[in-house]
Amino acid sequence: MEHVQNHNSTKVLYADLVIEKSALHRFMQFIEEMGAVTDHNFTTVSHFAVTTDCSPDGGKNNCSCLENYSWTEDVSESNQCWNKNCVFDTSEVTAVCLPVNRVSIKGELKMEDQIYSDKLLDKTSSEYKALINELTEQLKRVFSTLRWFDILSISSFRRGSIIADFDIQLNEQVSTGDLTSKTDEVTRRLNATVNLVTIGIVKMTVPQGPVKLKSPLNISCEIAENIGEPEWYLSRDAANTATSSSSSSSSTEITYGSEARFSENKRLLELTASEIWKGTFTCDFKSGSVIHRGSAYLDIALLPEITTIVKPQFPDCRDLTKKIPVDMECRIRNSSENYAVFWEETKDNLIFYKADTVISCKRKEDRATAACIFKNRLNDSATMHVYIPIIYNIGVTCGIKSGMVCEKENQWPLAKASNTAILECEAGRYGVQKRECSSNGTWLDETSNCVNAEVLDVLQRTQEIEKGLGDIQKKSPEIFKKMKDTTDKSSFKSFANLNASVESLSTMLKASFNFRVASLNGTPLPDSVLPDFVQASSNLLNGSMRSSWDTGYNSNSKNDSLGVKYLSAVDGLIQHAISNGTTNNTLEQGSENLELKSCRGHLCQVFNTSITLNQPNSEMAVKVAGFKHLVDYLPRPKTETESKTIVLSLHIPNYNGNVIIDFNLTSKRLRNHEMNCVYWDEEEEEWSDKGCRWDGAENARRCICEHLSSFTILMSKSPVKLPYMEELTYVGVGASVISLALCIIIEFLVWNTVVKSNVAHFRHTALVNISFCLLTADCCFLASAFPNSAPKNWCLTLTVLKHFFFLAMFFWMLCLSIVLLHQMIFIFAQLRKKIYLGFSFVLGYVCPLVIVALTLISYNNGEDEYYYSKSSCWLKYDGPLKGSIHAFVFPVGIIVLINMFSMFVVIAKLLKPSVSDGSITDEKNTAKSILKAVVLLTPIFGTTWLLGLFVMIIDLTTKPTAYIVNYAFTFFNAFQGFFILLTSCFGEKRVRDALLMRFGSKHSKTIRSETATKTVSSVQKK
Repeated sequence: MEHVQNHNSTKVLYADLVIEKSALHRFMQFIEEMGAVTDHNFTTVSHFAVTTDCSPDGGKNNCSCLENYSWTEDVSESNQCWNKNCVFDTSEVTAVCLPVNRVSIKGELKMEDQIYSDKLLDKTSSEYKALINELTEQLKRVFSTLRWFDILSISSFRRGSIIADFDIQLNEQVSTGDLTSKTDEVTRRLNATVNLVTIGIVKMTVPQGPVKLKSPLNISCEIAENIGEPEWYLSRDAANTATSSSSSSSSTEITYGSEARFSENKRLLELTASEIWKGTFTCDFKSGSVIHRGSAYLDIALLPEITTIVKPQFPDCRDLTKKIPVDMECRIRNSSENYAVFWEETKDNLIFYKADTVISCKRKEDRATAACIFKNRLNDSATMHVYIPIIYNIGVTCGIKSGMVCEKENQWPLAKASNTAILECEAGRYGVQKRECSSNGTWLDETSNCVNAEVLDVLQRTQEIEKGLGDIQKKSPEIFKKMKDTTDKSSFKSFANLNASVESLSTMLKASFNFRVASLNGTPLPDSVLPDFVQASSNLLNGSMRSSWDTGYNSNSKNDSLGVKYLSAVDGLIQHAISNGTTNNTLEQGSENLELKSCRGHLCQVFNTSITLNQPNSEMAVKVAGFKHLVDYLPRPKTETESKTIVLSLHIPNYNGNVIIDFNLTSKRLRNHEMNCVYWDEEEEEWSDKGCRWDGAENARRCICEHLSSFTILMSKSPVKLPYMEELTYVGVGASVISLALCIIIEFLVWNTVVKSNVAHFRHTALVNISFCLLTADCCFLASAFPNSAPKNWCLTLTVLKHFFFLAMFFWMLCLSIVLLHQMIFIFAQLRKKIYLGFSFVLGYVCPLVIVALTLISYNNGEDEYYYSKSSCWLKYDGPLKGSIHAFVFPVGIIVLINMFSMFVVIAKLLKPSVSDGSITDEKNTAKSILKAVVLLTPIFGTTWLLGLFVMIIDLTTKPTAYIVNYAFTFFNAFQGFFILLTSCFGEKRVRDALLMRFGSKHSKTIRSETATKTVSSVQKK
């Protein structure tokens, strides 16, 4: 081999020399000592070297390469070569060894200003010959000036204006700077674009021989010059990519991942050996339009994942004379690894290893066992044990019943109790179906782990990216597009597919973290992926997927919750992998169940739920996502609550202020039910209310939180219960019942003594009826204390009775008030007994009866939960002006107002003397009289029931006002009977005197004597 240089162009010349073997050594010394030779044309021949040594041997030439030289790959593959030795026929042209430091260059010349013609496909055409000669000459003028230039040839033309593919061979190294300058020169001369790829400048080193699985290894990529960091790629073996739709021939970029790490400016790749890394590695250094490439093959000794199929799964040995043949299969995925096997059959990218055996039932073994052992080239093994439960007749062993079976059912075979039957998935799905046969011989529900092939493909792609095989920025659009398409199919609806898709999202989150760790530019997910990402995530929350979620839902589990995993994955991708938008362009992507928005400013809204920052002038990027239905699949909160809205995820960089969230409730908050503002605590994996508070009944939709997270608002399943309210109520009502009964008895005892006039007659008649109605109503109230244990229709009866008698009580109070008002206004006009009694009984009983009857008819003839509430045996309140309770409230309210008017008239009459006489003593007496009137009239007029209006208006969640009003209302009205006894019975002097006359003998005689004396004295004066 000679190096010839002429006018700055170089050429490598090859010569075949035949020389005696004895003179070979001396000749080689002469060649090494020989200097450069220049002829008269200024052509210089230099660098003489012997590369190949050939010896004839029986019609063959045995050739070997000398040191620092080697055969080309084409020569090695087409001839019988061992290491550096090759055998050629003497009739053939003997190949030549080339320097190990040779450089191969593949080039692409693109000429935009020329028009492509199909004639360029015909190598015999004049157009082809003319163009190829012209371009070859032009290219050689430039590239032949490189030292050790050997060959330049144009292989083909392609469409795209005109693209010419050419090859250059250099027999020694070339500097990257020289190559770049030559490329620029061609670009200027031909007004074309030139792209080059060099092989040989970059040296890649990989471990030799098969590498042990899961072992650490290093691959280095070196170049003599410092031209930046390389990019790494892998072309995998075809057999190892059979489960993926990605092409095995294409190169996939290697990035930072859980199994791939870079160091030394990315010139050293640290790997953990796994199946995905078996293949050809490539590293590219880019310098302008020139790529300097190094490549090498990494061989890994793989081990398979084994699945087993046994037929029959449960040999039936209830006939002990039988011998049952059993077929066992151990299956692995198609692989390039050559395992030690005895028999194999390939089908659908799977390899089947079969074994046949016969089970003799006479041996009475509980189960048979076998094992599949796969050994690779390094003698490492993977083992799968096969256990075959055997069915025998029913018997009792050590007190335990055995021999129970689950009979064959559809595709499920006869199975032995306390074992699990397994079925293969249908075509196009991977995994198994399982069904447990219980200990008593009944089939339990089947469980399917069958995953659709396209769903599994998405999962495997995400796992490869997470390990470091694939650029998440480039691969994510394709992945989420396929995820969106697969999750939208009707065949997707299963827990196994749902679980695999959530796992894919979770894996993409891990891959995005790897992207961040590598300190790469931009965000892991480009903006173009958002529509498919949001739609795919939304599809998983569709209503049609509820049964799939419910299959894997455990309300008490934290670590195994699929909902937690979904929230963590999607929310994590939104927070860490998606950009916040730009100042002039915000992100906004919505779907049926997931809405994502990035806003700038203090206000943002998703699904009609608004978020307000407490910094109105803030221009921070607010990233918000709303999830429908997700709260149903997250672990239940510790409190008894239910969801009424979406889960809201909120992210604001570097924000420490409060956040005001106005949720859009799916249904109205129930009265007296507290709303709990909670966030998802990622560390504890549960709902927490720390740092969040509800804004109260007036703003029932509003939560105010001091931090950022995923939020929701939950409504308590039960209304607020005031402490000791029930105890106070029942004690008060019980005291009232006793007091009212005592009051009625007292009235009968003192009737003849105290009733001496029409006014007294009417007053005590009203008092007795008021006491009777309230007593009956209170008794009904006590009878309805335990509605759940009451007989059927008992609650309706008690509701009607309470409704009637409480109304009757108030109407009798109205009668008493009207008579008092009449007496105060018309002093000299006395009511006749028959008129006021008739009027009172009609008003006191007929009016309430009419109201109750009309109410009962109006509300579906007393239908439960329409006319009355089963839980309280009382009228229903459904909101302002809604519900049967208003048939009680309105009459009572009107009556109480009339009664209060009567009280004001009485007070006004009592104030008149103080106007005419302004002495301090009279004013005190008047004040005492007014206070006495208020105290005496309040219970009998029922004015404390006016507090009930505030009870209805004020929500129990409004503290402390609601507590004060409710306790006051309960106290005064539960003890109303007791107060009536005190004010209307014991508070009246005539009644007290009558009781003393009846029960105090000595004292009564004195009273009668004094009374007689006063009477005589009075008569004498007259």
